[in-house]
Amino acid sequence: KFPWEMEDFSKAPSGEEEQPQRRVRPPSLAELVLPDAELRRLRTMIIHTKERIKVKKLGITRNVVQAIHQKWRTSEIVKLKCDQEVAMNMRKVHEELEKRTGGLVIWRAGAALVIYRGKDYAGPPKERWIPTESVSKPKESVEKPEKSHVSGELLGIDTQFKEFVNHIPFIEAEYEMQMDRLLAELGPRYADWKGDRPVPVDGDKLPAIDHNFKSPYRLLPYGMEPKLSDREFTNLVRLARQMPPQFVISRNKGLQGLAKAMVKLWEKTEITKVAIKQSVQSTDNAKMADELKRLTGCVLLGREKTHMIFYRGKDFLPAPIAAAFEEREAMSFANKDVEDKARMLPTGKVTEKIVHVEQRPQETEADIKLKEWIKNQEEEKRRAIVMKAARAARARRIERRLDIAVRKKEKAEEALSKVEKLMKPREPSEDRETITEEERYTLQRVGLKMKAFLLLAGRRGVYSGIIENMHLHWKYRELVKVVYKGKDRMDIEDTAKMIECESGGILIGIYPVSKGQVFLYYRGKNYRRPEELRPHNLLTKRKALARYTETQRRE
Repeated sequence: KFPWEMEDFSKAPSGEEEQPQRRVRPPSLAELVLPDAELRRLRTMIIHTKERIKVKKLGITRNVVQAIHQKWRTSEIVKLKCDQEVAMNMRKVHEELEKRTGGLVIWRAGAALVIYRGKDYAGPPKERWIPTESVSKPKESVEKPEKSHVSGELLGIDTQFKEFVNHIPFIEAEYEMQMDRLLAELGPRYADWKGDRPVPVDGDKLPAIDHNFKSPYRLLPYGMEPKLSDREFTNLVRLARQMPPQFVISRNKGLQGLAKAMVKLWEKTEITKVAIKQSVQSTDNAKMADELKRLTGCVLLGREKTHMIFYRGKDFLPAPIAAAFEEREAMSFANKDVEDKARMLPTGKVTEKIVHVEQRPQETEADIKLKEWIKNQEEEKRRAIVMKAARAARARRIERRLDIAVRKKEKAEEALSKVEKLMKPREPSEDRETITEEERYTLQRVGLKMKAFLLLAGRRGVYSGIIENMHLHWKYRELVKVVYKGKDRMDIEDTAKMIECESGGILIGIYPVSKGQVFLYYRGKNYRRPEELRPHNLLTKRKALARYTETQRRE
């Protein structure tokens, strides 16, 4: 329907336009907690605060938090300035800053913000996670909470928000402490972690090569499908989505230490979440995932830009059970060797105990090695035959190409000899006109300033059309300017002398310019125009190009 056909459409009276409703900004935590007079006082102090802390592209790191607490020792407020990468999401920076420092953001504009330490500020906290006593006694911790470094105004708001700020629910705290104790055994933590607790292990500080590491022993239970069903896969991905990562890495290779820690963690949990450091360049999560799958044999559930999720697999066995299976397997192999040796003994020396061993046709270790040796010999013979046939085919192909090239060369030489028979260059004349150095210098200056010139590309060489054009130029002027595109020094000199002999002029000089080489020719004082401008002893333009083509074919 059109707007005027709708029932609830009402047109505003003429001259009175409805003002657009402005979106009301929700109040910040500082505006809810602090009185108006106190908030105005703090915002007035911002004008006199000149020093500021720069937040670089890594975000709110541990160094930034320490710098803020250092400033709070002498000042109530601290001004921060964020880089362009961090300033793209200032709301996240606002929340993370209040969460990690315990202060209140009282002013924010663009990429700058100011944080207030609070009225009852007593210094930075000593620990960032809940101690073990608070988990063992949840009721006492709820009834008698420890005094936090959060401002006194925060403690004066409603009870639900106070419990959210100062306390973690008991179930989450218990899980956090268990995971924290487990991660403490795996390796050092990542210092600049900005996400949820517990703080993950820094995989880059684990050893790149661990000589004691070996891939976990795997055995799939009887009757179980090795692959995950769609429902199982979906449930595992949903479960891992809410989990904080246990490891943080940036290396693409050298992950044996991380793989060993993941195998140890899989004894307690089925899923491992590995985060990727965003501040490091040249990270490739595809190479990381392939390396970890090769080392551990796990299943990759998901691979995003920021994290990877691994499932230990249905055939994973904890270390004690895997050791028992390996011991049992070693015992079975030992019994098999004893039975094989017993069968190889003479019949008369077989004891009564060995006679009752089941006589089943089994191959000894020597038979297996013999079969492998025979198989390798056959494979080497087959490979040698294939290589010999390939070499023969390659030789035939080279001979065929060589034969074609020889025939083409002979054909080009025959065509070139026919063309060169038509070319009979003149010999240099001994009776030539000479000029003085002063005349040569004057003609040089005049010739280099001339705009009209003859172009000699260099492929065809000197042909009859060049000499004809020179005589046409000499009809109206005494000098001829020839631009030659060749680059070989010997070829340049030979071409200049040949033009001088064929035209009968005087070579003034050879001068390099931006377009190539310039030949200047003076017609002489006793110049007489010949009856035939085009000489017959040189090739035509078409035959000169054919000569160049055949020369290239021969080469």
